[in-house]
Amino acid sequence: MANLSTNYVGLKLKNPLLAASATETKDAKTMKKCIDAGFGGVVVKSLYGSSIAVARKWHRPRFQLLNWHPKSTDPLKAPDGFMLYSVEQGSQFNYDEWRDDVNRAKDIIGDKGVVIGSIMAGSMSDWPEMCEVVKKTNMDALEIDLSCPHMKETHKDSGVELGADPKHAAEITKLVIDNVNVPVIPKLTPQTANLILVAKELEKAGATAITCHNRMMALDIDIETASPTVWPSYGGWGGPWMMPYNLAWLTKLYPELKVPLSSTSGVWKWQDVIAAIMAGATTVQSCTAILVKGFDVVKEWLDNMNAWMDDKGYKSLDEIRGAVMKNLISGAQLKRGQPGVHAVVDEGKCTGCLWCEKICLYEAITVEDAVAEVNEDKCDGCGMCSQVCPSKAVSMSKTSE
Repeated sequence: MANLSTNYVGLKLKNPLLAASATETKDAKTMKKCIDAGFGGVVVKSLYGSSIAVARKWHRPRFQLLNWHPKSTDPLKAPDGFMLYSVEQGSQFNYDEWRDDVNRAKDIIGDKGVVIGSIMAGSMSDWPEMCEVVKKTNMDALEIDLSCPHMKETHKDSGVELGADPKHAAEITKLVIDNVNVPVIPKLTPQTANLILVAKELEKAGATAITCHNRMMALDIDIETASPTVWPSYGGWGGPWMMPYNLAWLTKLYPELKVPLSSTSGVWKWQDVIAAIMAGATTVQSCTAILVKGFDVVKEWLDNMNAWMDDKGYKSLDEIRGAVMKNLISGAQLKRGQPGVHAVVDEGKCTGCLWCEKICLYEAITVEDAVAEVNEDKCDGCGMCSQVCPSKAVSMSKTSE
């Protein structure tokens, strides 16, 4: 069996999976459930500073799944492209309660997993206060949230607005590092013009690792009432649709940084975990999969990861970390205008539904006698018809040329 153990910020994890800072890590009891399910560690639900204590209380209801159309009652057969829209923010605990709960979690988890704290401030005065709280815990490391997608609605100097400012984010990171006694891991926001610049500044400030990245701010509107759905404000927007976005940023950051990366946002299946590691991640965090599928998914992921690695002959995760980089080129290096690429129709599968004919902007497809036919001279080789075909009858090929 392959070795899934991972070294991260000086800590030995039994595997690279971390339960992200979210509802599943809201208290010691649920954190213990995460570890018992198989996670290598947990990131505690974020402690919010006293200036944003209002965000410790949660709206009810606070979760909405958009584009959610399960194929059956089995959630494992749910679509991969749905969105988790939510307005849950910080831990419900105050400073003392959070401190005690983190210590309780560490005590009951013991050496079965690592406990990484998480804090977020709404003002500069919050940071030193929370650092004092952190020093009174026995957590293994600390994530600092510079990226909550909807904190701007509560306080200006926090969340996305803070994380998008390289200089200010670095100042906060340095302040926290100087005032705690554990490794510090800033969590990035994807809502910035230059994520690489921000990450480099955080590394210079002394960050031990970097988490890439939080969700985005969003708004869903009910057009019948001209009102936001569920709650009358903005929310966080995440879920499986974010995975390709996360992979792109991981591959951008991996060659630019010396510190390890923790991937989060979009992980829905075990293949996503492998992909994130191939993109450069050392650890991989998950939230939505647990909220929607439950804890059983963790064992499924680990079993499949082990089987896949054994089948490929990999002995450790180090062998695949960053593996995609050697096959990734810039857009400027892409081959363009290749001759001979065209659509091919499998007549046995074609139902004559007309979908490909309706969308072909090159007038290269016609349906005759309930079967699609391709005019190779007109076909541009764009590939869209092969993607929309409901019966998978269209593929892309090349001419004999």
